[in-house]
Amino acid sequence: GALSWFVDNYARLTEWRATVERLSGFTHAVAKAREAGGGPHSSKGEANQLTLRDVTLSLPDGRVLLSGAEMKVVPGEAVLINGPSGSGKSTLFRAIAGIWPFGSGSISLPQNARALFLPQRPYLPLGTLKRAVCYPEDEARFSDAEILAALNEAGLGHLAARLDEADSWGQRLSGGEQQRLSFARSFLQRPDWLFLDEATASLDPEAEEAMYASLKRALPGLTMVSIAHRPAVARFHDRILRVEDSRLIEIGPH
Repeated sequence: GALSWFVDNYARLTEWRATVERLSGFTHAVAKAREAGGGPHSSKGEANQLTLRDVTLSLPDGRVLLSGAEMKVVPGEAVLINGPSGSGKSTLFRAIAGIWPFGSGSISLPQNARALFLPQRPYLPLGTLKRAVCYPEDEARFSDAEILAALNEAGLGHLAARLDEADSWGQRLSGGEQQRLSFARSFLQRPDWLFLDEATASLDPEAEEAMYASLKRALPGLTMVSIAHRPAVARFHDRILRVEDSRLIEIGPH
């Protein structure tokens, strides 16, 4: 009966409550930080480049992840950022996107540039596969032929017949397929700037290299900033920076 359901699901309910409490605490910390005007100051710069000046990023508890970071990326460059897990690489991307309120410094964004962020676990909205590929853009902007070409470029040609099929694609597709779909968005939407946050982590090394090669071929004028761990992707980048001991250090060309 009802009592046995609670007994059987007690552990799951406890985990759920802990998750809700963590999210509630984080939301409260974010609200306080925003009220205090926290976070790096982000604005559109005069030049078409990305510039970080004296950027410090912290966790909600005040622990410093990155201190005094300086970085400049100009159009057409490909920059690789690596470093230990938990060192603040993904947080740096969140700060660039304007969604991290803990820290200080200034971030100057490229003017009039279309940017796309590819996270490790892409968001796939409920609905048709076509909608998932076009997200966050309106699917009416693209023809079926353009969408199919993007799927093929990303190695998802086997899904072509399912373009108008509605499903929970985040559960239907494997981790690797979800990441490939994220790349299909890039091929379709053709951004000026692409930020990849371990966007190939679920692909094997050979597929990862093939995906970066496809980006270089299909989007020749692309400016790219990548977070990745495998050394083989370095050859697709012009410069390498490393986050270590709360510092962002340039360790030279690939």
